[in-house]
Amino acid sequence: MANSISVCMIVRNEEKRLKRCLDSLQPLEPKEIIVIDTGSIDETVKIARNYGGITLLRFSWEDDFSRARNAALNTALGDWILSIDADETLDPEGIPAIKKAINDKKAVLFLMQMIDTVEAPSRVPRLFRNDPAIKFRGRIHETVIVTAEKYGKEHGMKFKFLDAKLHHDGYGLAERERKSPMYENLYMAALKDDPKSISVWFHYGLFCLSRRKGIQADLALSEAVRFVKEKQALDPEAIRGIPLYADAVAYHALFLMETNRFKEAISQVVWSQKKLMGTPFLLFIAGRVALLLKQYDQALKAFMAVKDWGTKNVGVAVRQDQLENAIALAEKGRKKIWTPGDP
Repeated sequence: MANSISVCMIVRNEEKRLKRCLDSLQPLEPKEIIVIDTGSIDETVKIARNYGGITLLRFSWEDDFSRARNAALNTALGDWILSIDADETLDPEGIPAIKKAINDKKAVLFLMQMIDTVEAPSRVPRLFRNDPAIKFRGRIHETVIVTAEKYGKEHGMKFKFLDAKLHHDGYGLAERERKSPMYENLYMAALKDDPKSISVWFHYGLFCLSRRKGIQADLALSEAVRFVKEKQALDPEAIRGIPLYADAVAYHALFLMETNRFKEAISQVVWSQKKLMGTPFLLFIAGRVALLLKQYDQALKAFMAVKDWGTKNVGVAVRQDQLENAIALAEKGRKKIWTPGDP
């Protein structure tokens, strides 16, 4: 008998997007679709009620995304969970792959491809086994990675890539501006919960960069790097396989380059290449550093390694146009045919 899927989502004021998301899920034929509403004041609840076949639950918002998502998991009856947001849709071409994947006895979690209207494609952990031990963690930038990884080790199961796509259109500038104070408060609360959280410091740094708060971004990314190095000193092997840690160091190195602190940037990249996972983003920044040093062969090698990842990209994604431009610059440098105006 084939395994089943429970689709779980949390929503708030998603009247413009919810039906589109629900429509995309119908060909999947899930066992159930659980919608957790955290306080909508628009037509979201009415749309969910009228759609049919939806388990709609109300949940009081507690400044914690994990609590809301876990409320859905706690009621799910399927063998697997597909976690999706209202501003996302499931690509129909990947549905056969999903139906096949949920019968894989050696997998605990699948990384699906996220196609974004603004950001580069990335891999996200959205399809995973339904087990009480696998829960979301984190007040913000919540994820099941930690608990699923632990479950997988205990049961001899692995994370795997899945040839299935989610499409994400996100929010406009006005909506992001409106939500900015809420996210600022959530980051502060999350850091109070866990002052050494690499994930929170890293994502808070990115948030500050998006808000053009350079000083705060530098502080946050520096803290992320400091705690990465602390963890690496305590358990070198365990930390090597986690993309987030490599990307945190790489992002701070990029910030350092863009603020003309080249020696610090080079030092961080050299250290991370020796100690951390060679994620596409770290390799890309290493290539940028090699270009800076006019080490064109090394730069090209790094950029081609990024290209080799293909669609199995993990961590922070590298945009294809940026990668192709970087490869062209490295090849130009090798041939020594620089022209005025080249960077």
